[in-house]
Amino acid sequence: MEVKFKVEINSLTFLLFINLFIFLLSFLVQFFLGFDNNLFYTFGGFIASRILTGDLQLLVTSNFFHLNLFHFLVNFYSLYQIGKVVHVLYGGRTLFITYIFGGIGGSILTLIISVLTRTDIYSLGASGAIFALVGLLIGGSLKKYRFGANLPFTFWDILPFALLPLVLGFIPGLNINNWSHLGGLIIGVILGFILKHSLISFRRVRDILTENFLYIASQIIFVLSYFILLLN
Repeated sequence: MEVKFKVEINSLTFLLFINLFIFLLSFLVQFFLGFDNNLFYTFGGFIASRILTGDLQLLVTSNFFHLNLFHFLVNFYSLYQIGKVVHVLYGGRTLFITYIFGGIGGSILTLIISVLTRTDIYSLGASGAIFALVGLLIGGSLKKYRFGANLPFTFWDILPFALLPLVLGFIPGLNINNWSHLGGLIIGVILGFILKHSLISFRRVRDILTENFLYIASQIIFVLSYFILLLN
């Protein structure tokens, strides 16, 4: 009996691979060298004070970095499940755009809170970007198309997937960066109003150009962020 495994290379598998690769690499480094703040910075963790002094790449790289196995597995599974839905309904380009810009949105809101509270916040993980994917579906469900199909669910179907984790994030002692979640969610909802889903048969030239611009920009931001991180 011959068993074949087929892995499709697309935006979702790429994002999953980057998260997995960085987690395994950081795990090995921790195992042999131990953990300190230098390791946190080296792998791109969010450090508010470093960002304020010019390490803007951390706004992006922190969304791919996990240290804790349970944290990684929860985010990895969530990204896979929600990412599959987004990939089918919107395509790989929009998935990648939303992950990158949603993650940045979560990081920026976290940075604002850090400045306002005068706290040097440390943060990491893909959850802000994952919340952006949920926000994309929420924003898309709020848009009604006169010509063309609407998304096959309503705002109320998606809302619990955002609301419940946000409520849990406010429970003291869980050490969850809810500001990252909220920032990612907001950006995702905005993108849900801007970008068209794949069920629409007709797209204006403006819609195509917007998607192309955001996709190219997200790729440049991703590559540039890790290039700077490697240089540092």
